[in-house]
Amino acid sequence: MLLLQIILYAAMFYNIAMAAVILLRKNPHQAGGSFAWYILSTAAWTACVATMQFTGNIERTLWLSRATFFFSTLFGISWLWFCADFPVTSDKFRKVALGLTILSLPWLFLAWTPLLISSVEYAPWGVDAGVGTLVGVYGLWLLLLPTIGAIHLYLKSKVVTGFEKLQIRYILLGFTGLLLFGSLTNVILPAITQSSRFGPYGPLGSLFVITTATYAIMRYRLMDIRIVLRASLVYTITIGTLSLFFALLVPIMDHTLANRISFFPRAGSFIMAFLIALAFQPLLRHVQTIVDKRFFKSVYDYRAILREAGSALAAAQDRDSLVDTLINALIRTLRPRSAAIYLPGHNDDIVRIFSTEAWEQLPVNITSSDTVLAYCLATDEVLVSDELIRQTDMQHFVGELLEEWNVYVLIPLISNGRLCGIIFLGEKLSGDVYTADDIGLLRILGKQAAIAMDNARHYAEVVLLNEYHERLLHSMQDGVMALDPNQHIITFNHAAENITAIPASEAIGKKLEEIGIDYLSIQNTLDHPIEIALRSRNSNQDIPLLINVTPFRRRWDTADSHLVVFKDLSALRALEQEKMQAERFSSMGAMAASLAHEIKNPLVPINMFAHLLPTKYDDEEFRKEFSVTVVNEIERINRLVGQMLDMVQKPTHNRDLVDIQEVIGRLLVIVRPDCHRHNIEIKLISDNDLPKIMGLAREIYQAILNVIMNSIQAMPQGGILTISIEQKLPDIICRISDTGPGVSQENIARIFEPLYTTKVGGHGLGLALTYQFIKSNGGEARAECTPGAGLTITLILPVCEHPTEELICT
Repeated sequence: MLLLQIILYAAMFYNIAMAAVILLRKNPHQAGGSFAWYILSTAAWTACVATMQFTGNIERTLWLSRATFFFSTLFGISWLWFCADFPVTSDKFRKVALGLTILSLPWLFLAWTPLLISSVEYAPWGVDAGVGTLVGVYGLWLLLLPTIGAIHLYLKSKVVTGFEKLQIRYILLGFTGLLLFGSLTNVILPAITQSSRFGPYGPLGSLFVITTATYAIMRYRLMDIRIVLRASLVYTITIGTLSLFFALLVPIMDHTLANRISFFPRAGSFIMAFLIALAFQPLLRHVQTIVDKRFFKSVYDYRAILREAGSALAAAQDRDSLVDTLINALIRTLRPRSAAIYLPGHNDDIVRIFSTEAWEQLPVNITSSDTVLAYCLATDEVLVSDELIRQTDMQHFVGELLEEWNVYVLIPLISNGRLCGIIFLGEKLSGDVYTADDIGLLRILGKQAAIAMDNARHYAEVVLLNEYHERLLHSMQDGVMALDPNQHIITFNHAAENITAIPASEAIGKKLEEIGIDYLSIQNTLDHPIEIALRSRNSNQDIPLLINVTPFRRRWDTADSHLVVFKDLSALRALEQEKMQAERFSSMGAMAASLAHEIKNPLVPINMFAHLLPTKYDDEEFRKEFSVTVVNEIERINRLVGQMLDMVQKPTHNRDLVDIQEVIGRLLVIVRPDCHRHNIEIKLISDNDLPKIMGLAREIYQAILNVIMNSIQAMPQGGILTISIEQKLPDIICRISDTGPGVSQENIARIFEPLYTTKVGGHGLGLALTYQFIKSNGGEARAECTPGAGLTITLILPVCEHPTEELICT
């Protein structure tokens, strides 16, 4: 009995301590007062039961026995008021509680009368009380009060959500424990033993309610009640199973080992204890698996979720896949009613990029100066609005903001001190609270997601940088090659392909010698750029290149790599040639104007002298010599002056549509007799339905005539005159070729220069005028000569884009 008394006094002090914890709390719950009275009345009831067992005085024992009824009435009333105020006040039930309190007042007085306890006497197991006539009624009344309160709490749990719902679950769990324990000590065991000796243990059942209720009131973050029940059930089944085996097998093993094998008497107990210790963890895991499948299918495995989500987050490389992975993990595991993700935008703001529903309370973006954002960066913790709103100062303000946005949980994604995003979660679909395990899971997932977001950002930056470099290399006009320390090509841009006519797929991974560039010495070009000639695969011509080589070293290399940049100088050389030719034309223009002025002056007296000739007509020798000489020279001077003036005259803008086929047709009519006399064969090759060109018909006519006449004069002994006309949009290309001796490579570049000629008696103005006329009509003239195969003049004229004007070909 001493042990029972010690246990009861310990329970009394435990109750008083719980009441002190609640009353001394900084921010007591509004139902804390009622529950403190409940605890204190329970402590007094427990003290009376513990004290009356061994008082040794009948009258005092009778008084203590009746006092237990008095205090039990008080804790029934206190329980009602606690249920009315917890977790939120119910005005309707307070009226019910008030009515039941008034009805309970008579029992406070009847507790001291023989109507409940008539007498007491001492039995071997303790005090045996004689019951009065109203004990049965009082028992029903005392059972009714907590039952009504528990029913009200259960109905409240259907209305409230989140943290308050979990608080009620904890208290109902404690009430269930009280009910089961009380039934065991005061109903079941007395019925089995036909004795009330277990009645003094009844006050211990109140510890269930007191412990769970105090925990629910004091703690902001509660463990999910299902996890508590799950763990309790798993350990109960495991320990019960092992205890059963121990109780059944130990006697058999002790008897067998002691009598047949001559072991010491308790050898079986030690062996069985050792085996049970080995089997405990495997059996615990097996029982937990069975219990989860049968009773707790909705309880998720935190470790499995973390492994799966962590692997998925690590595998995701872009922001969208990360967001999908994270949202899917959260929704599948925690089943929130709503979720949203904010990621950094412009100007350090974060922008909502995902939301599971039209979350009207949430802003579209949150500025960097926002209080919530600043608080997240300062704390780097998962924020729960329920917890924050119960705090003071800044925490309370942040909690109110989250509550206005209808946010239950905020998970900051912070990596290396940088905010990578924020996740908002609404309440759970089940209405349950986010437990401590949930918050732990969210904290770890948030850290993993933040690191993954940061890595994805770096990856995206690297991809963009690589794309930028590739576009830059692709758009460069200069060829770029990169050679590794072993002189293998590792970069070969588009311009390099065009210049060398070597595909990048063929060049990458090979040395320069392997792709036919065996005349480039990298070491000789490190100090200064050099110019080389590259033989083109397509045209089999030399391309002038300017080569720059820059050494560089990659992070993982121990030797230098080289960056080779080469510029195609063909266009530059052509421009230089055109510039020189333009300068020559300019100088010749000035010369032509001066020459025309000088020649025009003597024409007047010569012409006048020619008119005086009839007066000296009698001098036959003078007349004959003068008439021949003067007329020839005047015609020569006039022709020279006309050609020079044609070269320097300004181009006209009055252009018309010209049919080049008809122009050439008319010219061939004119030159065919001359060709027939010199035994020259004419070959005309032309595409059908050629478009018209826009130009000055007279100039185009004269330009082509000059070329044809030059070709005829180059074949005095006969040959073949080939004229081909083809269309290569946006141009018409006319090629005039002869089979004469041609022009040397040294002189081919001067063929269009004014006054340059290789013919005896020629002026060197025909092809110069051709070049001038073609250029003034927006075209281009080229000369090509293969030694021993004659000269080819190519005239390139632009096609008219709007052929709606009248055709002019004369």
